[in-house]
Amino acid sequence: MKTSTWLLSRVLSYSVVLVFTVFFSNSYAQQIGVLGNSQYIADNDTTPSTTDFTDFNSQTSRTFFIDNVQTSGNTTLTVSSISLSNTTDFSISSGLADNTITKSQAPEPFTISLLTASPGTYTSTVTIASDASNDGGDNVWIYSITATVVPTYGQPQYTLYYENFDVNNGGWTVVTSTNDSWTWTNTFPTTELGEGSFWRNTNFNNYTNNTDIVIQSPQLDFTGLQNIQLSLDVKYKTENNVDGMIIQYSVAGGAYVTLGASGSGTNWYEDNASVFGTDAWNGDGHTSTPSFNPHNQFSNARITLTDAIFANQNNVRFRIQFRSSSSGTNDGVAFDNFRIEADPSTALNSASIAPANITGDLRLWLKTNAGVSVSDGAALTNWEDQAYDTALDKEDASASSALAPTYRDNGNRNINYNPVVDFDHNNTEYMNGKGGFYSRDYFVVVRSDDDVDTSTGSFVPGRQFAIGGRFASIAFHEDPTGLGLGSTTGRYSNEVISHNIDSYPLSGPPDADSYGRASASTSEVYNHVLIINVKTNSGGTVSEIYKNGKRIDNVTGRAGNGDDLNFVEFENLPFLIGMGRSGIAGRTTSQLNGMLGEVISYSSPNSAINQQKIQSYLGIKYGTTLQASSSTLTDYRLNDIDYIDSSGNVIWDTSANSGYNYDVAGIGRDDASQLNQKQSKSQNTEVDGTGPTSGFLTMALTDTYSTNNENITNNGTTLNDQQFLIWGNNDASLNGAATNVTVDMSEDIGDASLVTNVSFTAIPRVWKVNEIGGDVPTVEVSIPTSVVRTAAPPDGRYLMFISATGVFDPTADYRVMTETGGMLYADHDFDGTEYITFGWAPEETFERSVYFDPANADYIDVEDHLDLDPTGFTISAWIKPQADNTTIISKRNVAFNQGYDLRIRSNGHLWFRHYNAGIRQVSSSVAIPKNEWHHVAVIYDGTTTTLYIDGVADASANLPAPLDNSLSFFIGAAGKTAPTDFFDGNIDEVRVWNTDLTADQLRYIMNQEIENNASFVGGTYFNSR
Repeated sequence: MKTSTWLLSRVLSYSVVLVFTVFFSNSYAQQIGVLGNSQYIADNDTTPSTTDFTDFNSQTSRTFFIDNVQTSGNTTLTVSSISLSNTTDFSISSGLADNTITKSQAPEPFTISLLTASPGTYTSTVTIASDASNDGGDNVWIYSITATVVPTYGQPQYTLYYENFDVNNGGWTVVTSTNDSWTWTNTFPTTELGEGSFWRNTNFNNYTNNTDIVIQSPQLDFTGLQNIQLSLDVKYKTENNVDGMIIQYSVAGGAYVTLGASGSGTNWYEDNASVFGTDAWNGDGHTSTPSFNPHNQFSNARITLTDAIFANQNNVRFRIQFRSSSSGTNDGVAFDNFRIEADPSTALNSASIAPANITGDLRLWLKTNAGVSVSDGAALTNWEDQAYDTALDKEDASASSALAPTYRDNGNRNINYNPVVDFDHNNTEYMNGKGGFYSRDYFVVVRSDDDVDTSTGSFVPGRQFAIGGRFASIAFHEDPTGLGLGSTTGRYSNEVISHNIDSYPLSGPPDADSYGRASASTSEVYNHVLIINVKTNSGGTVSEIYKNGKRIDNVTGRAGNGDDLNFVEFENLPFLIGMGRSGIAGRTTSQLNGMLGEVISYSSPNSAINQQKIQSYLGIKYGTTLQASSSTLTDYRLNDIDYIDSSGNVIWDTSANSGYNYDVAGIGRDDASQLNQKQSKSQNTEVDGTGPTSGFLTMALTDTYSTNNENITNNGTTLNDQQFLIWGNNDASLNGAATNVTVDMSEDIGDASLVTNVSFTAIPRVWKVNEIGGDVPTVEVSIPTSVVRTAAPPDGRYLMFISATGVFDPTADYRVMTETGGMLYADHDFDGTEYITFGWAPEETFERSVYFDPANADYIDVEDHLDLDPTGFTISAWIKPQADNTTIISKRNVAFNQGYDLRIRSNGHLWFRHYNAGIRQVSSSVAIPKNEWHHVAVIYDGTTTTLYIDGVADASANLPAPLDNSLSFFIGAAGKTAPTDFFDGNIDEVRVWNTDLTADQLRYIMNQEIENNASFVGGTYFNSR
């Protein structure tokens, strides 16, 4: 018998000192013995065990001992070496202090440590060499060791499965119904309620004895997943320690096994329920009953599923079972919001598209112009997430048709012509999402129909939620998690916009989970589009709130004892669009009353420059004026920060545009952001007694449509990538003193001797328009008529004036505006930087035509153009002749054996001739009066040539078609090489068509002035809409 006592000291995550006294007897021939955990390790042991520490059992180091166990002979054992076969993953971190060991001394320790922290299983062979052979023993002692590095998991970041049972029963199947069953419903027979629909036992409020009911989940696939967690909301009130509810699982078609025991997870089971012989949810799981009805008494339970059982399994099912005994009953049980979270074994890729191309850590992107399959006015039951790599991270929002908000894509309900999700607080309307909602960085674009202040909306206490989250594990009616507008929670006073997490302690100090940050004010009122960004600061100590770029948070929520709540974040939270959780759990409604356009969430906070890119994308898209994060401006309409595109290029320079930074808006395209805004107006809508005073000017590519989607779909004119047209104004009062300017309307004709000065009266407000990224095509500019308040034009026209300098003098350009339905419209192709304003000019008539003096041999040579179409053509002109026997237009030679002409004969009659195997001609029956304006035309339909005077057919003849030639087209003369027959008088509005106009078309265009040389029928001087 040998007795040894020694001290073993190991250092793990904390220090432990163990004293071992080991009694053993042996008859070993060998002189050496190796111990682990006070157990001798056999020579050539190849099966590591946690019993003797050869299996490290997730520890990073193990200490072993070498003992001299020889019973006779030489009393000294000399160890010459200790070696490892795997020195990459293991090392001898502490060797023998004394390699000469006598029989009488305590065993000598040495420590082997694991070098790697990477998850996996690692092995090595330990070889100990000694002189034991000198005494008949074994001089080499060999054994195997193994160590497993278990992954260190945090909260799972993805949601594999989420069933809220609102849309349908989730495909869950009742498999056992003894004396009761499971019912999918949205009501209780008591004064309680759930969050939408849920499952409960049918005989709730008085279940029967000997109940045994089982409901089974669909088959779930955990392939490629690890770090799996299960959570669900449970409600139970049963005979204590007797009746209860449990969850079981089956893997790969195997037998069902009860999942967990009391304490295995958060709120996981109570104590033992005798009907099962195991722990279960039993007794009264309700929290204290609130003072209002109906109310919610569910609580959330959560448990981690062991990787060894569940990871990478492709056939997993769960069952929920409720049993009662033969005596004693109570209310019953219910469950809701069944959720499986997990992490992929292989990391997912970032989303391929993102706002401003910021793809890293993007987890949620809901936008109303994508991922929606319904049309205007329909219930929105599914809204597809755009930020995903696989189905695992696709976080769609969904709703039953009874709870769904309305999708709007029309001219009346929109945000800057973009579609919206429209919520009416007179109904219960919201959408659910399975996850992807992070407090670290999220954006919401929202416009409430009510003033956003300390009491938003008509319900008391006056709160609305743009997005809510399911965070609290109990007392759901006290959970204001998410982005609130108005009086959302008692942790603040006078909050206007707030970011909240969990219910808070009404008394006592702060707890571990509650937090909140808000913008509090007794004077702030927001009645415009809000781009709200909630973002964790760089130090990870506070949540910051930004409104349209400007940081506005100024207060932290407080616990009941008055101390600030501790900073905390949420991650991968299931969310509610347009609703706060407390509002569906019994508290006064917290539903949004208004329009929501976009939701974006990142799992980590973005840099300041990326934040600016995203806000710029949203600002252009939703017509919102941005301000700097540290801005001191008090007028939300005034900009003081650059707008930048996804590449970081400045597209609106606030410094360069100083003086014109009010109501910034624009059209533009940025493919990396999926931005294609083809029409836009500032959403800073303000009005007075006369009409709008801001947010009224629209610019639209080519034409103004009811919606931006209509412009994209129906208008073939497009912008190029990263091409923008952005504008702001000087905020001069529309009721201020008018500006009187004289403009030369003949300035563009090119004849310096021709001057047509017109005085107009302009409004004081001026817009600066910047063209970025190349030539933006023509846009239609529109404003309400009531904006031009300088005069009421009884006999004049509204005009848009354009200046390259901002000074509207006689060199300014102009566009006559068309008035339709209280709106004014004008087209313009902006180039570079230009300024515009609007005004009114009286109706004045100026005669403008070309006078041809035969004494000077005047004519116009158009060269070899305008051969006549043999299948049909039309020639027309206004003429004021002073003499006969003159040519109006021609394309012929002097000998007239080629070509055609239209002329006045010697008798004053209109005469058309052309050469085709001889002269072919037709002459009018009446003469054209001298010194009077008359419209003349010839129309050929492929067979018949007809002359018209002032829109009335006069004479016709069947003629062959004119032949093409290479001669010059003359106005006011004839004969290519020796012009003759010079016209005497005025000619205007010469037109040649390659088609035969109808008489109605001819009469229509004869009074329409030519604006350009496009091949259309119809004048455009005063555009018809």
